[in-house]
Amino acid sequence: MASNFSIRKRRRKNELQLELCGDFDGSSAFELHQYLSTALAREQRITIDTDGLSGLLAFGCEVFRKQCGIYYGSAKGLVFKGAHALSLAPEGCVIEE
Repeated sequence: MASNFSIRKRRRKNELQLELCGDFDGSSAFELHQYLSTALAREQRITIDTDGLSGLLAFGCEVFRKQCGIYYGSAKGLVFKGAHALSLAPEGCVIEE
């Protein structure tokens, strides 16, 4: 994992908000995938804010999209927003501007 990557979690009403911070690489992609795989089972809506990412490695994005696209692409409750939302979100996910 990138030494400065973190996932900040915050709950608002019926929504879990995740703020990604630091550099996003292959290990960071795996960490986010692991967290989402359990959170999606218990949450109605999860918003992932990408504005806190300072570096986005193409390999990390590719790993995340390929491994997670099958599972998360149809998850209507999974929303990506922020400057890096389009680069990170698996195909079919909701992107908020």
